[in-house]
This record gives sequence, structure tokens and C-alpha cells, in this order.
Amino acid sequence: MIHREQQLKYCKICKNKDFDPHRGIICSLTSDYPTFEKACENFDKDWILAKSEMQKEQEALLEIEKEEEKGLIISDIRSIIGIIVLIFLGYSMFRNPNVFNNFEIEGRKVIINSTLSNIGF
Repeated sequence: MIHREQQLKYCKICKNKDFDPHRGIICSLTSDYPTFEKACENFDKDWILAKSEMQKEQEALLEIEKEEEKGLIISDIRSIIGIIVLIFLGYSMFRNPNVFNNFEIEGRKVIINSTLSNIGF
């Protein structure tokens, strides 16, 4: 048996649908939930509703694509900023290898001995 969600895809665009405030979409011919397996023998497509549903689905897909594009743009910006920071840090280390030797973390002095001569250059 197919799930109600799959049945409702047909029922939403059928001229024979009805709405019960307690049960939701039902068949106006049987006053009950749909029971068909693959296809309803009483299905009568409402072309206006079908077109409307298709437009809603297309709009939803476009919104998803826009959100994905925004996510990619933000990801690209973060990557570019990361690369710039790495270039700046690399340039700073090249110009003055001792620039990061002494700094503080939470009020504690941290000493790093990382001159180029100590790492084999």
C-alpha cells in the first residue's frame, strides 16, 4: 500500500476531493480517506489546481537553489578570507620570524621558539 502522502499528491489535484476539518483531505465520493494502491479509478484531474501545484513546486525548488547559491557564496568568501589571513601570516613570518615567538593567551605568557634556524633553514 502506498503512503498517504503519495495518495495526497493525486487527491490535491482531483476534482473529487473534499475537506474534513478533523480528518483533512478525503474523497467526496466515499467521504473517506483514499484507499487506492497505484491509481484511483475515480481520479478526475483539476487542471487549474494541477498547474497551481506545479508552480508551487517550481517556486520551492527555485528557493532551494537560491539558498544553496547563497551558501556557496558565503563558503567562497570564508575561503578567500582564510587564504588572505594565511598569506598575511606567512608574509609576517617571512619578514620577521620572531613575530609570533612571544604572546599571551588568557593572561599567560606563551613563548615559542620557532625561528627559521631552529627548523633547519
